Amino acid sequence: MFTFDGINSINNVGIIMRLRWRRWLLVFATTAVFVIVYRANHSWRPDDQKPDVLREMQVYDNFAELSQEYQKHRTQEQTETKKPTDQVSEWFKSVLKPYVVAGETKMDIEKSRQVLLNQNSQTKSVKLQHTAKKIDYINKETVVKIPDDILAMEPPQYLPNYKNPCWYQGNTTTVSLRCLPYFQLIGVDKSGTTDLWFRLVQHPQVLQLNGVLGKETHWWSWRRFGFDIWVRNAKIRSFEWYLQAFDRPAQKIESTIENNGNISGYHPLITGEGSPTVFWDLTGWDMFPQNRNLKPEDAYLTPHCIHHLTPSTKFIVIFRNPTERLYSDYLFLARFRNEKEKLTPETFNYAVIRSIKMLQDCRAIHTIKSCLYNKTLHMHMPSRIMVGMYAVYLKEWYKVFPKSQILVLRNEDYSKDILGHITKVYNFLGLQELQSQTVQRIASLKRQFTRSEKDLSVGPMWNQTRTVLNLFYKEYNTELASFLEDKRFLWNELM
Repeated sequence: MFTFDGINSINNVGIIMRLRWRRWLLVFATTAVFVIVYRANHSWRPDDQKPDVLREMQVYDNFAELSQEYQKHRTQEQTETKKPTDQVSEWFKSVLKPYVVAGETKMDIEKSRQVLLNQNSQTKSVKLQHTAKKIDYINKETVVKIPDDILAMEPPQYLPNYKNPCWYQGNTTTVSLRCLPYFQLIGVDKSGTTDLWFRLVQHPQVLQLNGVLGKETHWWSWRRFGFDIWVRNAKIRSFEWYLQAFDRPAQKIESTIENNGNISGYHPLITGEGSPTVFWDLTGWDMFPQNRNLKPEDAYLTPHCIHHLTPSTKFIVIFRNPTERLYSDYLFLARFRNEKEKLTPETFNYAVIRSIKMLQDCRAIHTIKSCLYNKTLHMHMPSRIMVGMYAVYLKEWYKVFPKSQILVLRNEDYSKDILGHITKVYNFLGLQELQSQTVQRIASLKRQFTRSEKDLSVGPMWNQTRTVLNLFYKEYNTELASFLEDKRFLWNELM
């Protein structure tokens, strides 16, 4: 029994204080043990500041390490697929060992090429499984809450005496000419699209749009869905917003008239667009009403939407060695990132390995298109390694448009012979022939958007990183070269 008299009282107080201290010490120890166990069970790592993309995709929690299920999946796959024969270091072999994607067989590729690249193919009609309805194209609200349903719109009635797809719209008091692009330079990023566009618009019959660099809106790939590079909740831009980008060239198109054979009052000028993301970023597909309950393999994509409105659109795409393209792209995008880490060949190497493993984990349980057409994966990739898988995307465009409407170029060839390529592009678009000295002057203009001094100061990528990327892209380059029947797209001269 405790008393409060004299010395006994002092002793009692001491006993009480010791008991309280032991109790708090026990609470602290229990909490510490709980925290340690929690961190261990949740694989906590200091550098995991961003949302875990693979958890969002319901794939794997830890994309930095290959899971046992993934290892098992790839081991089984490797028994059925011939391993690459490229000579790389043992360490990099161990990194890439699980990565052998079971793609189409040679017979499958040849069959697809014969079907899609038929030399006698005419403009294909895309049968849409829905009924188009008449929609008023005049929409004063240029910011909407849901994407406009392009496939449900009734295409405009284009004017026969205009080379560019244009039509008149309005009411009894106000009528204006509206236009959509005659051609699109659809990609790809860091492959010379800005330089090619710059020389394209030097032709007097080609007009720039009201967009970034006079060439880009990114509407078909991003703006109509509220997307950006690492954003999926920006303002959704309407079709009217897109049309407004061509209002200024429409005025010039309307005011320029010439006689063209039997067509009097012919309007020969054209406008185009050069958004390099349109070719490969198809991630908005799941926002189409027509794609409900469909998988990406069966879904309507951007090519279907463009074909629905302007089936005669001509497309230009310029490819670059995907390994070199990725390094340039990585350095370019660094200026838009908030990361404080200094760019070095080592940080690029880490980004490449991490990106490959993210794709590996996704491919373990998803199809290639389910991974490549997923916005969540795009947003969290430390490098845009998926852009260089050209064959996957090109097939989507050839499914909808005939070969005669798609001009495929190679950056390496363009850089060596700008004059020849400019002439080829002018002819492809059916432009008026210019005097040889005029074309020569256009070809001799200063190159646009070359690498900055800051980018050059980073230095070249590591040889081992280049080896890994060459091995990663080899499958897709082989498929592309076979599909186009052109060995230049193997990029063997740069390996």
